[in-house]
Amino acid sequence: MRSRGMVSWMRWIGDLGWWLFVVATVLHIGALPGDGMPRRYADYVETDLGWTAYTPVHSIGSGFTQWNIVATAAVVGLVVAACAAVAESVLPPRGLWSAAAPAATAVGAGVLLLGSYWADPARGSVTVKPWLVLLMLVAAVVIREAGVRWTRSRGDGVSRRGAEEAPAPH
Repeated sequence: MRSRGMVSWMRWIGDLGWWLFVVATVLHIGALPGDGMPRRYADYVETDLGWTAYTPVHSIGSGFTQWNIVATAAVVGLVVAACAAVAESVLPPRGLWSAAAPAATAVGAGVLLLGSYWADPARGSVTVKPWLVLLMLVAAVVIREAGVRWTRSRGDGVSRRGAEEAPAPH
């Protein structure tokens, strides 16, 4: 009974970490610079705001700090989701298929990070259209959920069967 309660907590914590990672990554993708204008025309856009001798101190690092918090939240969420997936897969002894949850979390995170990387026109040599990034995001969520749910369905059957076969206390 105690192991079952711990598994429930690991599931809840893992889901929370995963969705923290997904939302923080999507926030990063949404904040990428660019207005859809091809790079070859960007040099002709008027961006000069004029010269100023004064730059307020409060505006120097505020955006940088805020996006560092979002990036840190994404990393923390991914680490929490991965650790919870590993813990959930080893808490009740299940067998070989218990590796599907950590593997699905890693593959889903990889697909999401690849989509995030390709969505940024300033990085890499490949830039993917927004609808393809959306498909990659959905694929990442589906991969992780399918692996975790498959592991949970296998594990719940094993733990229930094990509880039914246990001898009754005298």
